[in-house]
Amino acid sequence: MFNIDAKPTFKRRVEFVMTDEQTGQPMSLDVTFRALTTKESEPFDLTTGEGSKAFLRAAVVSMDGLVAAGNAPVTYNDTLRDRLLEQAWVRAGLAEAYFKAVVGLREGNSDGLPAAGPVAAEQPASATMTH
Repeated sequence: MFNIDAKPTFKRRVEFVMTDEQTGQPMSLDVTFRALTTKESEPFDLTTGEGSKAFLRAAVVSMDGLVAAGNAPVTYNDTLRDRLLEQAWVRAGLAEAYFKAVVGLREGNSDGLPAAGPVAAEQPASATMTH
């Protein structure tokens, strides 16, 4: 079956490079993304921090699994999303999960991801991102 939906969404578990201080495990959360059309995606410059934030504001619908100190659950809202998007490592994890899902990449294969990732402008020119 192929569901025709004007604004399709999909959910993915996103793991980040930062680890939880208590468990030592990579931080993760469940993110619901909106699948953007080509026309909706074109205006965003993913080689800049501002362009990446704008893209992710358009693509991220919600985040589940957010907690504060003492593991108290935190309710997702746009203000919290914008605060999280200020972190380059959060943007990188979200963008990687989005593009892997949309392009259909298998784990460990980064072929097909945009050459300039969402934090490229914040890295030294000689740095490269590896997955």
